[in-house]
Amino acid sequence: MSFPQDRLPQPAASKNTISPDNLPELIRSTASEALSTYRQVMAMSLPRKKERWAFAAFLTVIFLLRVLISRKWIFIAYCLYVYILSRVIMFVTPMVEPDDDDVALPTYDNDEYRPFVSRLPEFTFWQKYVEGHGIAIVLTLTTWTNIPVVWQILVVYFILLAGLSIGKEVVKMRKFKYAPDWPILRKIVGIASKPKFNK
Repeated sequence: MSFPQDRLPQPAASKNTISPDNLPELIRSTASEALSTYRQVMAMSLPRKKERWAFAAFLTVIFLLRVLISRKWIFIAYCLYVYILSRVIMFVTPMVEPDDDDVALPTYDNDEYRPFVSRLPEFTFWQKYVEGHGIAIVLTLTTWTNIPVVWQILVVYFILLAGLSIGKEVVKMRKFKYAPDWPILRKIVGIASKPKFNK
């Protein structure tokens, strides 16, 4: 016995079935779940400073190997590290700018250690660093983003830009004796270590 085509039982529509009707809702729910997972991962990584920066170093190595071995995406690398440079400058810039008349910055003294408050917190700096490298790695998956440039000029320009920008901040740090709580920056500024307190 045969049935007319319009009377055949139709399968029930599933939530996971992609169709023009439920596609916007499926995209919204997937994006919402991805954002929720991302926020959970960020919250869990907050106290793990060494592991976070080890992961950032891993992403950096992956990206640089990708660029250097293929000899492509030089412009993507340039844009990424100009962006990272701007974050570094914000990280080494105090929340309150000092002036010659009234030094309002906390500093290292013999009896009290008050940490330097950065305009960009360390965790936010790490987050922007990782996000930038993640986006750059994704952009290297297609040749459409491989913009031909003279890479030697970009490298020289970046070195000059980094030297002038960071040098200006280092001069301020040496003058007013402040530094973010990173050992290498304390050494550059001339602050050997944190003061030790007697309990």
